[in-house]
Amino acid sequence: MSNKERSDLTAADLPVTLYLNQRLTFDLLAVLQGGFSSFSTVQTTSLGETATNLDGKAQLGVSNAFAFLGVDLSAQGSRQTGQKKSESTTEKIVHTPASLFARLRKELRDRELVCSMTSPSNLEEVHPSDFVEFQAALRRSPLIDILDTFSQLIPLISMADAESRQATNRGGKGKNKQNEYSDLKKQMELFKSAVTAEGSQDFIAEMHSLRVVLTTEQDYFIDPSMNDIIDGTFRVFGKITRVVSDDTEGISLLRNTALGRFGGIVEQLGPVIESMKDSGFSGSLETYISGPTMQVIPIAIFS
Repeated sequence: MSNKERSDLTAADLPVTLYLNQRLTFDLLAVLQGGFSSFSTVQTTSLGETATNLDGKAQLGVSNAFAFLGVDLSAQGSRQTGQKKSESTTEKIVHTPASLFARLRKELRDRELVCSMTSPSNLEEVHPSDFVEFQAALRRSPLIDILDTFSQLIPLISMADAESRQATNRGGKGKNKQNEYSDLKKQMELFKSAVTAEGSQDFIAEMHSLRVVLTTEQDYFIDPSMNDIIDGTFRVFGKITRVVSDDTEGISLLRNTALGRFGGIVEQLGPVIESMKDSGFSGSLETYISGPTMQVIPIAIFS
């Protein structure tokens, strides 16, 4: 690496990925480079008198990561070397999924195909299908967050209610009340299952006043629990699928779910959540991100 390359290197060029869509990374690199057909070893050999043909084979180090694509990333070649006093040194080029992403990011930036957003005002400069990179605080989808919180609080509220009834000698209807809490918890879990169907889940990236909807696939998180990225500030690299420039429109958090076709069912949760506020619960059911906003398919979320 030259001194110039070292001076141009930034911390963002050495990504620590918490989410990486390997399939998109691999596909885009293959498009940019016309396919992976020339991964080879780097070999140096001293001069010799008698020529002999040597065969060599190199293989990309992430073949396991992309095995589901059915692509062989190996290359085989041959060269001439001498027998007399000859010495050969071979170095294999090995890539990991993160290094492939770093390579993809660099190539796209070098070709000036990436819009770097630093403030909400940059929304006017981007369009659907653009590659974009920005830094933002990540939050869970408010819809999933409220359902999770609600589901976890129900047993605690149920326990507190039972103790209150025993203390005031009002335990006659306690069993029925406990059944109501149990049924309510099951409903919350069913709603969450419907919202996160098919392995997809929305996250909200907050960049100052702008809230961006990130459509993620659960299989590509490094930590399956996804706790590493919640409430943290990270860089997001992805492709824009929708831009909403004013507040007359927005993005529904139910757009790809079965519940999106039955809005009345979701509306019924409103009164239930309101009734829980008497027990100390605070929160509201948000199923819509108002504009200005945009929707992004993230290729990587990294630090």
